[in-house]
Amino acid sequence: MKHYLQNLLIKKSNIVLLIIIISVLMAITGYSYYRHESRTIRQERENDLKAIASLKVDQISDWYLDEIHYAEIISRNIFLVEMLENWLRNLSGNNRKMLIQHLSVIITEHGYEDILLTATDGQILLSTDDKIEKPDSVLIRNIIHAVASQSPVLVDFYYCSVHHKIHINFISPVLDAQSIPIAVMVFQIDPEKFLFPLIQSWPLPSKSSETLIVRQYGDCMLQCQDLYWQ
Repeated sequence: MKHYLQNLLIKKSNIVLLIIIISVLMAITGYSYYRHESRTIRQERENDLKAIASLKVDQISDWYLDEIHYAEIISRNIFLVEMLENWLRNLSGNNRKMLIQHLSVIITEHGYEDILLTATDGQILLSTDDKIEKPDSVLIRNIIHAVASQSPVLVDFYYCSVHHKIHINFISPVLDAQSIPIAVMVFQIDPEKFLFPLIQSWPLPSKSSETLIVRQYGDCMLQCQDLYWQ
């Protein structure tokens, strides 16, 4: 009887030990699997972010190249140049009306916020928006730069005190037949209409993912657009 009890205890101890060993092995296996899956998922997410970041860079680059191309083509249009030269020679109301109508058509076709015509020193000659009367120092500096380089210039995100919103400007000089700048066209763009939605769009299903444009100001970061998920 005594031997029987001893054998029973030994068997129970072995069973308990075996259960403990199996439990430890299962825990180790489960933890190893969890670590492996975590690394795999993390790597997949990193690859997704890299791919999306590359996609966003390409999209913004394509948008920029299109806009700079449009600004140059429009400002070099022979019909527009002749119309502008006629108006500068004779500042009559009829010539001004025709010019504004033509610029309004361009605004509608390309989705611009406004188009300004300025002198080569930056002073405003004509605008489709009568609210704008005087350019700021940043705009004047970039207009002078565009005239000097005789090529389109981008004015980065800035706050427009007239419309009380963020704008982007593409500036392109208007050249006469001798390639001499006679005026400058400023194409004002509201990034809320296309650029910001393009940047914020996320190509994969997600409840919280979005892309932001930020700018460094000293020790601070300035957010250029509103958060989509708030």
